[in-house]
Amino acid sequence: MTDKAKAKFVPPIFLSILVCERVIYDSDPNSYSIVSIVNSIGADSFPAKCSGITLFIELTNGHGPVKIKVKVVDVKDTPDEDEVIYETTDDEEWKVGFVDERQIVSLVMKLNGLVFSHEGEYRFQVWACEHLLGNECIMLGERYVVVKHGGLEEKPS
Repeated sequence: MTDKAKAKFVPPIFLSILVCERVIYDSDPNSYSIVSIVNSIGADSFPAKCSGITLFIELTNGHGPVKIKVKVVDVKDTPDEDEVIYETTDDEEWKVGFVDERQIVSLVMKLNGLVFSHEGEYRFQVWACEHLLGNECIMLGERYVVVKHGGLEEKPS
């Protein structure tokens, strides 16, 4: 994209991103079912390889063709230290053709084999051109079994 085109670029509006196990599409009535929304992941040890993460993304107010990409970021103590651990390649980017700015576009992406090096916060980011549209945070931690005592849940020591 030329500098002149970048200056005129109006990014689409980010509606949502859901991190889940899978998405089922039903062509009649053109709807999606989101299965097992994820906001945290437990691992037995680190680094942890995670298979089967799916992203469901919705955008609107797009103007013409727009390239959409996804990044997964390991969040550090300061933003300058944040590390991109995954980024869609040119072959994986979506070129979304918005016909009408009122149109809502739904995108589904399956991420296989992501490796998380340690416990902590990770962000799944949606980008258009060089504009961050939005993101979702998930926490990774040690997997543990919940022990119930009289209705209370606690992590075993």
